[in-house]
Amino acid sequence: MSTKQFTAKVFRWLHQVNADAKLPASAAKVAIRLSPDFNEEKGGMAWSACKTMADDIGKSESTVISAVRALHARGHLQVEWGQQGRGHSNRYWMIEKGQQADLFDDQKPQPAKVLETEKTLAFEAGKPQLSKRKPQLSKRKPLPAKETLSKTHRRTIEGDSSIAKHSPPRVRSARKKEATDESKNQGRNARAKADAESFAEFWAVYPRHVAKEPARKEFAKASKTTDPQVIIEAAKLYAVAERARIAREGKPECTKYPGNWLRDRRWEDPPPQGAVIDQSGNVVGFEQPRARERREQTPTEAAAELFAELEERDRKWREARHG
Repeated sequence: MSTKQFTAKVFRWLHQVNADAKLPASAAKVAIRLSPDFNEEKGGMAWSACKTMADDIGKSESTVISAVRALHARGHLQVEWGQQGRGHSNRYWMIEKGQQADLFDDQKPQPAKVLETEKTLAFEAGKPQLSKRKPQLSKRKPLPAKETLSKTHRRTIEGDSSIAKHSPPRVRSARKKEATDESKNQGRNARAKADAESFAEFWAVYPRHVAKEPARKEFAKASKTTDPQVIIEAAKLYAVAERARIAREGKPECTKYPGNWLRDRRWEDPPPQGAVIDQSGNVVGFEQPRARERREQTPTEAAAELFAELEERDRKWREARHG
């Protein structure tokens, strides 16, 4: 039988199935899905799995099994039921009504010719032999006919942009979740960038650059409860105060580690007295403590001091005269 004759028989079989009013509606969809899988080289046999056909036509597996049973019961399909497990799916052959047997002249499906190297494969007795890989009519699975698809599936195939409005609730929920996750990631990245910039500014103004990583962790903790700019301004004030102290007393090693300064929340300390502030409000230095001013003398103390000076002057005059 030529390929053209085989194709004509497939179409006659589909019209035969479609004309049977006692078949369920799903039977026609299963027949249409099954038709491209009938393999002329394998005696007209098809071996599509019920789960695969169910996924392709948008039905449940139980619906497909019921449709296959109906086609078999109405005399449209010869079925050899398989077993559980991979590689043991059902086998199907078309049957034209009014004929003594199926579509082929020899009344039975014939096994394909097998190469000598393939004869070592184990097959069950009485069943047509199959090659190691199932033959594929196309690299891609054939799309089901539009009549077997729902409106949503047809819009997907035709590229209808309105599909988003008619998507199932699960699809809309998944897309919304993806958009929310992307927005959260963007916000998280923006906060991480801002935190890194704030710490870099703090590190630049702090007077002692040691133990950077512990300081980074303490700064991150402190920033959760306090505005980073408040911490940075306090660090500037502490740096000016430390420069003044080191110029006055020395001992730069007494300057606190940045991590310890942050952990002790030293930015909450009141500003030291004597701070010198410029026009912009920035602390630029500290006044040195002034010497204690002389206390004002009482009249008695002033008279005693004057009398002592007069006596000292008179003594010097006498010494010079008699000297």
